[in-house]
Amino acid sequence: MNRLLRPAIRAMDKLNYSRKFALHGSLFVAATAIVVLELIGLLTVTLGKLAEERLGNALIVKISQTVRNVQQHRGMSAAVLGGNERMSEARAAKEREVEASFDLMLEALRLSRASVVDVDKLAKLWQQIRTEGQGWSVAKSFKSHSDLVGLMLDQLITMADLYGLQLDEDVGTHYLIDVAVSELPSVLEGLGKIRAHGTGMIAQRDVSEAQHFQLLYLIADFQSTLKSMQNHLTRVRQHNSAYDARLMRSAVVIDAAAADFTAVATQQMLDRMFSLTPEAYFARVTQSIDVIYGELFETFHPVVDDMLRDRYRRTLQRRPLLSGLYCCCCWRWVMWHWERIWQ
Repeated sequence: MNRLLRPAIRAMDKLNYSRKFALHGSLFVAATAIVVLELIGLLTVTLGKLAEERLGNALIVKISQTVRNVQQHRGMSAAVLGGNERMSEARAAKEREVEASFDLMLEALRLSRASVVDVDKLAKLWQQIRTEGQGWSVAKSFKSHSDLVGLMLDQLITMADLYGLQLDEDVGTHYLIDVAVSELPSVLEGLGKIRAHGTGMIAQRDVSEAQHFQLLYLIADFQSTLKSMQNHLTRVRQHNSAYDARLMRSAVVIDAAAADFTAVATQQMLDRMFSLTPEAYFARVTQSIDVIYGELFETFHPVVDDMLRDRYRRTLQRRPLLSGLYCCCCWRWVMWHWERIWQ
């Protein structure tokens, strides 16, 4: 060991104390530079990740908007195929709306990291519904629409994974992303299925025992998912006090809309009152569903974006601060030692 260190010892013996301290300072500056550059690199990676998450959140909003339109088309199709021709015009108008939003969604997915196979599968299934759907039975139409919605909900999770949303390290943001991407869309799909079933049953003025039990299952499943979403929302509020009032208001609005929806569905179908026409029932429950969709698009996704944007800004502010502080320390250290050397 002494042999290895002997050249360094000889070199240090030839230097006076000022030069020795200057050399030690240079080594310290070099070591600190490595640490600071590593930290700056980590901040740069974090900035890129947050930017990607914001892009993923915007893409998920486009998919969710198309999901809402397809769900409405499913309910209208159930009414028309169940014998209510009065909703044919509204169904045709909704189909044109779905077509427009579907094209926008497919264009966005093709420009994203989504699998080409998955995107083509979505396009193919929608075209099949659009071209052949009017000749199907109520059950087949419901199943095809539900399969399409299921694939689109899978794309929500896939986009969240591909853009790093599901792996967000902030606890509050992670829970809110889970609500916006998974929990609330599942609640809305449950409501959409009940709406489609109810519209078709009211059009036919009949609820079989099998349909009765199926509705009971759908309502129980939707209520279970709603409770899980509420638990997640409570955790979000605990970790994000700045957004507590905004999220609490949304939770109250969603609970009220879900309760109104359940009351109407129970009265019209489970109790077999059939006091509303298919058009009136569809409009009434759609109003409740749209209230919840309004919270998804106007509160949850914007809050996710606000959280990510705030963290991006805070991270961006740290990088020049860290670099500037390091440069000032290095400059002062070098100047002090050079003064000592030349003296």
